[in-house]
Amino acid sequence: MEEYEHPDTLEETAPKILTDGIDTGLGFLSQYGWYLALGVLTLIAFRTKIENALYDIYEARQKRQYEEKCKKDPDFARQRQQAIEAARKKMQDELDRKAKEAAEKQKEREEKKRQEFLDSTKDQGGNKLGSSDDKGSSSSSKKLANKPEYFPLMGGYSSGYRAPRRSCCPSSGGCG
Repeated sequence: MEEYEHPDTLEETAPKILTDGIDTGLGFLSQYGWYLALGVLTLIAFRTKIENALYDIYEARQKRQYEEKCKKDPDFARQRQQAIEAARKKMQDELDRKAKEAAEKQKEREEKKRQEFLDSTKDQGGNKLGSSDDKGSSSSSKKLANKPEYFPLMGGYSSGYRAPRRSCCPSSGGCG
């Protein structure tokens, strides 16, 4: 028996069908690549128009099928209309119920706020006319601080500087 001799270098070659396919694909891309790129960019640019057109076609087909079904079976159309009316009535009842609950909650909040106001004024005993009270100024500053548009460095809601009137008075010695 003859002994097998190992070659000095090993070469592994790809199958011929694979290399021919790659060469054909690269040749096609080199010859028509710009046309393909232009086509893809055009499709991307008009994608929304194409989608809208396809959607309109689909909607028209659905509408046509529904109309045909209604012509064949008038009971189907009547049942569907009754189902739509029942769903609308159910949604309206739910909306009315939620609105009623919200109105009751609002009324409760207003009553609670009014009661708190009455309790706080009863405890204070009221303010006398002409008396200066520090409580009022601190509460007004708290009210200002709670407003989102309040910015203390801008002067808030105080009057600040007022320019002198531009009236001409001869008694004061000139116009000022």
